[in-house]
Amino acid sequence: RSTLFPYTTLFRSDYDTEEKMVTAMGTLVSMKLYHDGDPNQSAAVIEIISTLENTISRHVDDSAVSLLNATGASSDATVLEVLAQCRPISEATGGAFDLTIGPVSSLWNFDGEPRLPSEKEIRALLPLVDYTAVQEKDGAVTCGKGQQLDFGAVGKGLACDLVCTYLKSADVPGAVISVGGSIGVFGSR
Repeated sequence: RSTLFPYTTLFRSDYDTEEKMVTAMGTLVSMKLYHDGDPNQSAAVIEIISTLENTISRHVDDSAVSLLNATGASSDATVLEVLAQCRPISEATGGAFDLTIGPVSSLWNFDGEPRLPSEKEIRALLPLVDYTAVQEKDGAVTCGKGQQLDFGAVGKGLACDLVCTYLKSADVPGAVISVGGSIGVFGSR
């Protein structure tokens, strides 16, 4: 037992390590899981990330967010929850953080042939960026005419949070999850 680090005996360093790299949410996802249990927890992690992507990505044609952007309304519970968590940030930043940035971010065309839009194109769409026009009522959300949500600012971090919550509930003692530039870390190895 070290006098400098008196608690080091509480942590093990001999866990099995499960490592996996996949592509999801338009980026590289890497995971390193430390455990003694199910040697295939990575499959559950991939499922969690895929489910989230298929719900909140505007780049997935039949996602809840794509349908909301197309119709102006949704009652998807995940969309409602993310919006509820993000609204205080939009309010605290005076709208500098705004999930209704979709029409503007689409100008860069990252799904096809990327390009740099003109200042005129950007200015023409800026009036659509207004989080206050998004209304939540009776388990449904509606957007203003022409608005589109883009959860890109929070999606990868949310994926890390959901994965860490799941792994903790599955008694995985430690993990490092990277979804693009967002990283979730917990426990010990």
